[in-house]
Amino acid sequence: MVLGFLLAKAILLTREINAHHQSGVFKLKDARRQTAEMVLSMSEQGRSLLARRTSRFLHTMD
Repeated sequence: MVLGFLLAKAILLTREINAHHQSGVFKLKDARRQTAEMVLSMSEQGRSLLARRTSRFLHTMD
């Protein structure tokens, strides 16, 4: 009886974790899409500036 309860609890917890993971994946995909749209709408000068700043930021993280 206790084993059945623990198994049911584990299944429910797994489903909850999977649901949170799925929503996180969708949020990430949406953020990537929004970022891509923003970059595409920028001027060439703006994209160049963004690339330089991103490159500098990534080098400081090493």
